[in-house]
Amino acid sequence: MRTRLSLGLLAALIWSCHSTEPNNIIALSGDWAFAIDSLDRGEEERWFTRFFDETVSLPGSMATNGKGNRVTTQTQWTGGIRDPQWFTDPHYAPYQPPEGDSILFPFWLQPIREYTGAAWYQRKISIPNNWEERRTILNLERCHWESTVWIDDQEVGTQNSLSTAHLYDLTPYLDAGEEQTLSIRIDNRIKIDVGENSHSISDHTQSNWNGIVGGIFLENQSPVYFSNLQLYPNASNQTVTMKGSIVHPSSQISTLQLTAKMSGVNFNQPFNEQTFSLEANEGNTEFEFEYTLSDEVRPWDEFQPNLYEISLSIEGGEERTEVIGFRTITVKNRQFLINDRLSFLRGTLECAI
Repeated sequence: MRTRLSLGLLAALIWSCHSTEPNNIIALSGDWAFAIDSLDRGEEERWFTRFFDETVSLPGSMATNGKGNRVTTQTQWTGGIRDPQWFTDPHYAPYQPPEGDSILFPFWLQPIREYTGAAWYQRKISIPNNWEERRTILNLERCHWESTVWIDDQEVGTQNSLSTAHLYDLTPYLDAGEEQTLSIRIDNRIKIDVGENSHSISDHTQSNWNGIVGGIFLENQSPVYFSNLQLYPNASNQTVTMKGSIVHPSSQISTLQLTAKMSGVNFNQPFNEQTFSLEANEGNTEFEFEYTLSDEVRPWDEFQPNLYEISLSIEGGEERTEVIGFRTITVKNRQFLINDRLSFLRGTLECAI
């Protein structure tokens, strides 16, 4: 029960923190068709062309939906068991009922069900006609952990990250106004060796669950947008260096205009608006500009966490707001100083709790 509550609460918190315009969003939370691919045949047998009999609720995991294997003494856990006497000591015998019944496992929070491998999630989607000239992005938050996406029988791609959302550009695969099949294959086997006992994936803490427990939605975005945007605040010379690239339709744009403006997050300190122009290249134009501050900034440290919002917009394209802070890190007598104040670094082992 504790596992079910924590994952459900996590999904709600992540979704509530995502701020988007409702008219540009199609939420995909709710019932999804579902199938377990324990023999790893789904890709070869083209399961993305089928429709499945079982259903699950997303955001959620297989465990929260009651899917997977019963926990037995033969369960292959992700993570090491330090006390092998669990399997041999007669004192543990009362907690090891006959095969097929659930056991009481002593080493970590026991999941309702256990499963490690591939599983498929599928549903029908349709985008409105007024999305046709823009980008459609599939946003999958908190996948655990590798995802592969198909639209009908076309494979879109694969992503593998535990710390950031999996984003897929579905624009080339969608036909506005048509109902199409979205299939997602989630595989929670260890594809990147982060260590058997790494608590980001192991059963010691959150369990090695399979699913998607964050926001799941389609987002309509401008076809002119930032790619690989990087911001470098510099407190010493009162500037912000902005680097990245602007992706845009080929041969349709000759000049790009970028506007930047900055202000304090929790205090009133607006800065002047500045505009930068650059000649557009074919489809992807790199840029590097320096935003010069019109007033002295307030530095950030742990005692005075002053933050700023910098808003960037492309004329006729994407608008984006990022949060930054200004601080100067130096070294004196083998010690770190932040804004000329001696800094002590403290670390606590929390084991992903």
